[in-house]
Amino acid sequence: MQVILFKLEDKVYGLELQYCKEIDELKHLTPIQYTSENYKNYIEGITNLRGDIITVINLKKLFDLKNTSYQQNIFILLKVKKGKVGILIDQIVDIVNLENYHIDYSKGHIESKLIPYIKFTVILNHKPILILNPESF
Repeated sequence: MQVILFKLEDKVYGLELQYCKEIDELKHLTPIQYTSENYKNYIEGITNLRGDIITVINLKKLFDLKNTSYQQNIFILLKVKKGKVGILIDQIVDIVNLENYHIDYSKGHIESKLIPYIKFTVILNHKPILILNPESF
């Protein structure tokens, strides 16, 4: 299984490559105003990518990170059942093959608010990397 690693602030996260449709620069974002209390405050807005309307998610807001702005305008367009969704990231780190690594599906070590968004954890270079579950966004 291949995983794309990316940074959010100083932390590295991962996403199975099978969920990545493409990586692109976010050239224009239209913020969306919601009045419903069901509004998900981590939705940054929408963008038009070659005629497709993409919902853009701010993972820093979703994960309650300190700085919710991004170093670069990079997003990963996801292949998910919910539709056309992209996630903002700070930078791509690497693509790795997890065949020889231990994958931990237990979630006892993960902060409770993050549990729905994490698929598993893997140890790379002696550091735990949270692998996201994009179907949960």
